[in-house]
Amino acid sequence: MTGRFQKYFPVAFSLIMFFIIGFLVYMYYPENHFALQYQAAVDCKRVQAVHNIAGLAERFYERQGYYPLANYSHASRDKQSPGSAISVIVTDKELPRSYTVNPPLEIEGKLIMPGWFEEEVSRVLGVKVKLPYDPQTNFAWEKRFYLYKVMPDGNYSVSGILFSPTEYTQKEAKHRHRYKVVSMPSKMNNGRSYKAIENEQIICEKP
Repeated sequence: MTGRFQKYFPVAFSLIMFFIIGFLVYMYYPENHFALQYQAAVDCKRVQAVHNIAGLAERFYERQGYYPLANYSHASRDKQSPGSAISVIVTDKELPRSYTVNPPLEIEGKLIMPGWFEEEVSRVLGVKVKLPYDPQTNFAWEKRFYLYKVMPDGNYSVSGILFSPTEYTQKEAKHRHRYKVVSMPSKMNNGRSYKAIENEQIICEKP
């Protein structure tokens, strides 16, 4: 028995490993049915998060008359003059150091930490605000960040990157489609107006 086991063990082991590798490739291949189902649920959560962040900005505006961090001389805690573009990357991951020197194209103006946004909105709304992070938990796929920007004219945009396209997204690369909500739609920002989404009811399946 021992001799037969030793004879067939390498073949059995190879078959088992082949099956495991094939299964993992099948499960995590981007076009696989199960992967697409999972990513659809994650994308739904991302849309919800973009809407929630925009909702916080609008509630802040109702109290203050301007959007979070638009009054930059106060909110930034430094001497840079108001009217500068400000970008807030919303993520629970540590950002690459290169972002402070050579940030991605979608980031404009001064890049500040999400904690400043949370503190400012919490102070004005009178409740503890915690920004949502990307819901990706599958180790095979990258976690992405949300981006809040307030422009020199005082208007904001909130965006996130979806895995799959929708009628409201702008394609940046394969499986990278930017979904954006803005305070004031224009030809330049290519986003959905907050007024168009404020009453949308979004129900997401569990990823």
